[in-house]
Amino acid sequence: MIGVILFLVTWIADSFVLEVTAQLANDIPLLYRIIVFIVLVLVVYRLVEGSHKLVLGNADINNPKVVEEDVYKFLRHPMYFAYILTFIALIQLTMSLISTIPLIIAFFLLNFIAAYEEKELTKILGQNYVDYMKRVPRWIPNLFVFFKKE
Repeated sequence: MIGVILFLVTWIADSFVLEVTAQLANDIPLLYRIIVFIVLVLVVYRLVEGSHKLVLGNADINNPKVVEEDVYKFLRHPMYFAYILTFIALIQLTMSLISTIPLIIAFFLLNFIAAYEEKELTKILGQNYVDYMKRVPRWIPNLFVFFKKE
């Protein structure tokens, strides 16, 4: 929530006070920006829905295991990636380049949290999680999974 507020403050300052980078909004058609925004929001929805369904729906505290289905086949932190994509969607919709500052801050914070979580998950899940980390990237989705034969 803090990230969204920071984005809004930055965007408002850029668009209505500073007017430094908001000029790009005049150069790129609004219809194009809306279409790309909708596509990104749909991807975000799918990541959040898939992540919640698997983690919260199948949670077994007594028998923890590595989840490798659905969105977790493509990347290790789909919720964090969805948060980053939300920033990107808002930035490309508003075309406020100064608004990338909150995105960069959010990315570094999420990367720090993800590294800490992975260290803890390695302690809990052991070699299975280490192997999972070798196969599945943290941030950039592995779309080649579609082409692998099982």
